[in-house]
Amino acid sequence: MNTVPLRPGLFIVDGDGARALKGTRCAHCGRTYFPPRRVCPRCRRGDALADVALGRIGVVHAATHVVRHPAHFACGYVLAEVDLPEGVRLRAQLGGDDAAHLRPGDRVELAIEPLFMTAEGQAVLGYRFHKKKEAP
Repeated sequence: MNTVPLRPGLFIVDGDGARALKGTRCAHCGRTYFPPRRVCPRCRRGDALADVALGRIGVVHAATHVVRHPAHFACGYVLAEVDLPEGVRLRAQLGGDDAAHLRPGDRVELAIEPLFMTAEGQAVLGYRFHKKKEAP
């Protein structure tokens, strides 16, 4: 399957060799941002930012069911704000059979997967979070 990222520079390879979301961390103030920034919004420095791979496990902060969706999505979906360990809060779709049952405080795991198909037949890779499977 021919794939293309949702946006260039969205992903980075992490220390385990897997794709992760790419953020930036400011060496001056310690803040981490997603999407990546060229200048730190907090301390206004551009010379101290470095690309980092964001964590794959997050916690649902809030979620809502989207029923009026863009045309390229086949049906409604659950949209959530997810808190990552680096202090980043981002918006993402929740995926999987139990997406509608996820609530604030639930642990979720990053999945990089096709979100939709282009008119040219390319799968557009984006990110979703799925319920974290806990060890028995």
